Amino acid sequence: MKQFIRIVLMIFCAALFVTSCKSRGEVHHQKIQKVVLISIDTLRADYLSCYDSKKKTSPNIDRFADNNVLFEYATSQGPSTAISHKSILYSLYPAVHKLTKDTVPTETSRSPLEILQSKGFKTAAFVGGGQLSRKFGFARGFDSYWEAAGTRKKGKDHFNLESIEMNTDEWLDRHYKQNFFLFVHTYEVHCPYNPPQKFAQKFTSWYRGNLDPNGKCGDNYYNVQPMSPDDMEFVRGLYSGSVNFVDEFVGRLIEKLKNLNIYDQTMVVFLADHGESLGERSYVGHNLPYEIQLHIPLIMHIPGHDGARIDQPVIGIDVMPTIFDALGLGRPYAFQGRSLIPVIDGTTEIESDRVLIAEQKDRIRVRKGEWVCIFSRVGPPREELYNAKKDPEELNNLADKDPEKVREFVRYYSRMLDSSREMSAKFILGSQSGPDLDEATKEQLKALGYVGE
Repeated sequence: MKQFIRIVLMIFCAALFVTSCKSRGEVHHQKIQKVVLISIDTLRADYLSCYDSKKKTSPNIDRFADNNVLFEYATSQGPSTAISHKSILYSLYPAVHKLTKDTVPTETSRSPLEILQSKGFKTAAFVGGGQLSRKFGFARGFDSYWEAAGTRKKGKDHFNLESIEMNTDEWLDRHYKQNFFLFVHTYEVHCPYNPPQKFAQKFTSWYRGNLDPNGKCGDNYYNVQPMSPDDMEFVRGLYSGSVNFVDEFVGRLIEKLKNLNIYDQTMVVFLADHGESLGERSYVGHNLPYEIQLHIPLIMHIPGHDGARIDQPVIGIDVMPTIFDALGLGRPYAFQGRSLIPVIDGTTEIESDRVLIAEQKDRIRVRKGEWVCIFSRVGPPREELYNAKKDPEELNNLADKDPEKVREFVRYYSRMLDSSREMSAKFILGSQSGPDLDEATKEQLKALGYVGE
């Protein structure tokens, strides 16, 4: 009898030991057959309650984050829509894929979406148009690519969010039994900040000033006139209302997956393409390579993986390697990002001084650890150097005091270019590489503040 008790105790202790050694986010080998990528254009991480408890904007996204993987420090590869989304979908730095709002390269290799198509995945996108128009080449690899037409009218949804939701729901009703990759995007948080009235009133009912947000964007309005503290707080309130509006949409989309009984088979990635300045550095808008415009939310639901909050440095180009890894697929080429599955599982940690690169036009930003360097790729040098730990708003330029550190950071970027020349050659720019825009797309870009940048 004593021997039996000893054996039972040994088995019990062994079980306790195995349980205690389980890594965070352990894989339970659940089959993932579907992917939903949700991109909220221009969404700052700190305007979601799950990132900043003082904000009360996002109850649905908060609930989604509670049981899934939230990355506390994720950054974009560019503070602009086309550049960033191309980097996300291809896992390539902007200098390699070469897409901007003014340049659309010819591609000579298969894209990640085309690989998914070849593996039997149905691919579809429902997006807000503008810089995500098919005119910029984003339809490549999608069986269906629907983009919203027209611009916001006063008091109505921004870029047809209702239409995006309706078309997404109808597509899911038809294809939910298939393996699929679904990309859903909205500009609702992007300027002009004009959410439906009930959402705006939650955060701006106190305002008695004269700002009129209808059809207005930063460089065309907010950045060319005096702004009082109340005016600026009003703009932030409008932005909060837009986030609150989008939160309800995201909640309904997650509920749709659950109602179709496919949530437990579906990897859901929620992110933004870039952030937004809302008065920081006396600026409203984006397209500048500063931290406030590059820090993005990133939350992942990966069936078979436990929830976690991870504070290691991750970047937008990590998304596609993570998706391919979760699906068990080989890569079409050497992704420049890394899979986050081992990080989620707790078997790997990302070095705290990982080199982080972002670009906008001719301005390059490189961050490593607590140091940030911004410099010009072409033209006269305009060098900036900041200690992000001591100077998180990036106001005290130390470039003149430490030119050797500036050169060190330029070398990090040069090494990335040297190591990616073969891949970069597959994206060809010619004399006719600009997007061939129709009038509707031009109007959208104008309404978004992208004309004349």
